[in-house]
Order: sequence, then structure tokens, then C-alpha cells
Amino acid sequence: MTTSLHDAFLTDHKQLTRGLSAILRALRAGDTERAFRLASELDEAVGPHMQFEEEVFYPEVEKILGREFVDQLYAEHALGQRAIRSILAHGQRGELAGEIETLIRDLETTLQHAFSCGTLLSHLDALPADETATLLRKLQELQGSEIHWSTLPERRPPSGRHDRANGTGGN
Repeated sequence: MTTSLHDAFLTDHKQLTRGLSAILRALRAGDTERAFRLASELDEAVGPHMQFEEEVFYPEVEKILGREFVDQLYAEHALGQRAIRSILAHGQRGELAGEIETLIRDLETTLQHAFSCGTLLSHLDALPADETATLLRKLQELQGSEIHWSTLPERRPPSGRHDRANGTGGN
């Protein structure tokens, strides 16, 4: 078991970025069956981490960087989650043809999010050791569960807020 929150978080993010990259390669090659297999593996592998980010990590980030910033993080998660759900629902049967461009765009956004989200951990590294240890325990508890990313509830920013991930909303 990983001994630091920083290491556990980065390990999870490597798995996420590698998985997203592999799915993108399969979609670009038109191999929807491979994309389905990879999405299924990623869905299972990163579910606990995604739940940790949304329920534990992002509320901590919000204290530092504000609600609007965190709303954008949730919106970017939702793009990836919807893409994974779509691949899981249609990819095995090869029914993604009309969606591939959208899936690629959304997964590219999610991949960029994963790259940049890893840097947010530095904000939590500044927390006292006992708080960091508590967060690590929460992540490890989730990692021991069978949570799938596709089954987590989709969190959306409050209506009226600008959503850069899909170009909607805004005041």
C-alpha cells in the first residue's frame, strides 16, 4: 500500500492518463471493440479515485481555489464519465461510428484535465500531516471497494455558471 497521499494520487493519475491515452488511440484507429475493453478496464480501475476526487479532494481544493474553479473540474470529469458510459453502452457492438469525433474530443479534454489535476495535489501537500494522513486513509478505503466511474453520480456546476468543458452556460 502506498505510504503518502502524494504518491497514491500520482499513481492513480498515471493509471488514468495511460488508460485515457489507450482508449483515444483505439478510437482514432476505429477499433471500437478495443476501446470498449479499455474503457471497461479503466471504468473499474479509476472509480475509487474519481469518487475520492469528487467527494474528498475537490471540497478541499474549493477551500483554496474557490467554487467556480472546482465547478470546472466537476464539468471536466462529467465529460469523461459520459464518454466512458457511451463507449460501454455502444462500443462492444461497434455502434460508436457517429460518436467517435465527440468521444475523442471529450476524452482529450478529460486527459488534459488529468494532467493538470495532478498538479493540484501540491495544495494538499501543504496541509498538516494529520489531515493528509486522514485523506490518505479515505483514498485507501475507497481503493478497497468495487466502485466504477460510470456508476458515480454526475456532479454538475450550478446552473448559470460558465462551463468551459462543453461551452455551455455563462453569465
